[in-house]
Amino acid sequence: MADVNVISSTDRSQRNAFDVAVDLVMLNRDRSSGSFDVKNIEHLFATYYAVAKVCELKSVEELQNLVPEEILERIGRYSY
Repeated sequence: MADVNVISSTDRSQRNAFDVAVDLVMLNRDRSSGSFDVKNIEHLFATYYAVAKVCELKSVEELQNLVPEEILERIGRYSY
């Protein structure tokens, strides 16, 4: 049986907010040393899904405006 913790190799531009939220919850669960109950999972999923949906609707420029300048200086700005 395939490992469900492995993120698929599909084109990342084709991933939707649901896929991103599931992957982030799984990543958080894998890194968590404490208990991980259903309420915690529900809260994390709702949070990650909401953030992913907002990111889908924003332009690159709008998203870059949310990142501190010191980080953008390190990684560079995305341009077309």
